Amino acid sequence: MINQEVQLTIQESCLNMGRPANYPVPEPKPERLFYIQRNKNTATVIYKINEMPGGLLNLNRPMEICWVTFDKNGIENDSQDLNAIQIALAYGYESKPIQNNLVRFCLKAYRDLFFFLEKGPAGYSVVANLDDKFYALDSIFVFTEDLGIFPQVKFADLYLRKPELGGLFVHRIYFNQ
Repeated sequence: MINQEVQLTIQESCLNMGRPANYPVPEPKPERLFYIQRNKNTATVIYKINEMPGGLLNLNRPMEICWVTFDKNGIENDSQDLNAIQIALAYGYESKPIQNNLVRFCLKAYRDLFFFLEKGPAGYSVVANLDDKFYALDSIFVFTEDLGIFPQVKFADLYLRKPELGGLFVHRIYFNQ
C-alpha cells in the first residue's frame, strides 16, 4: 500500500512538470520550424520547411519531419525518417494551402488545434491561434504514460512566443481528464 501511494505521488508530481530542464535544445537552423519532445526520452521530432527549387514552398507537403537523437552531452547525433505509423497516428500533419506562402495545418495526433505556416520578413515560422490571438510556436512537450500498446497522452505543453510578452510562455492542453 505504501509503495502505491509513493508511486501515485511521484506520478502526480510528474504530471505537474513540463519539459525537464536538462533536455537538449535542437540547434536553431533556418529551415527548422519547431520540434516535439516527450517525457519518454530526449529523441526529438523536428519539423522543417520543405521548399522546392527556386525557394517556392511545396504546397503538397510543406514540411518535412525527422527524428533527431542526442549524445550524452546534448549534441545532435543522428537524424532519421519517421516510420509510417508515427506519421499516420502521431507526428504527421494535414495541411491546406491558403496562399503561396501561407498554409493551415493540424497535427494528426490532435486535430482540434490549427497552426499556420507562414512566410514573413525573417523567413518561415509556425503560428498558433489560441483564443483568437496568434503566437509563434517554438516547441511542444508531450507527457505520456505507458498503459498498454499505445502510450496515453496526459498533457501537451506548447512553448510559444509573443514579442510584446517577451520570452517563452507555456500553454498546457490536458487530455483524458
